[in-house]
Amino acid sequence: MSSFFEPGIPEPGISEPGIYLAGPTVFFREAESAFAALAQLCRARHLHPVQPAEPVDADGQVLQGAAAARHLFVQNTLRIRAAAGVLADLRPFRGELEPDSGTVFEVGFAHALGKPVAAVLADTRDWGARVRSVCGTGEPGPAGLEMDGRYDMLIEDFGGPLNLMLSESCHVFHDAASALDWLAAATRGGAGR
Repeated sequence: MSSFFEPGIPEPGISEPGIYLAGPTVFFREAESAFAALAQLCRARHLHPVQPAEPVDADGQVLQGAAAARHLFVQNTLRIRAAAGVLADLRPFRGELEPDSGTVFEVGFAHALGKPVAAVLADTRDWGARVRSVCGTGEPGPAGLEMDGRYDMLIEDFGGPLNLMLSESCHVFHDAASALDWLAAATRGGAGR
């Protein structure tokens, strides 16, 4: 898309920090309007929105299958490398609890690169409470540990709003505006990572 930069090919006049927009938004019917709203929020904070790649090669040909998958992986990881930070939509995806696994990868990848990551999660109750609300509680497990009632698995409860690996690798906010406020400070050296 012409309104978003290609990594390694800076747009003329773009000096704002680039923020990669990670999340399942690309799968939604309203993807175009959702990205436009995020772009507006970014620009209001002097941040440059970086949308995930399209499955289109340099000649404008729409890619399919394995070629599309490889192109998207390469382009999106390049965009994350080139961005100053990541805004990640970690809402539950195709289920009641877990976020989109591709977005989770992008969060981990950005964290490993030392990029600030701000996550958006409307339900910011702690992870244990969220698991209990969806799965219930079951019979105690080994050593009396709390197990869920749906899958009979240990309920992780460290107080964070997501699985501990996500809770520890990003800052979680209730809405995109707050997350972008934090990213604006973080990409300019004003917020802790």
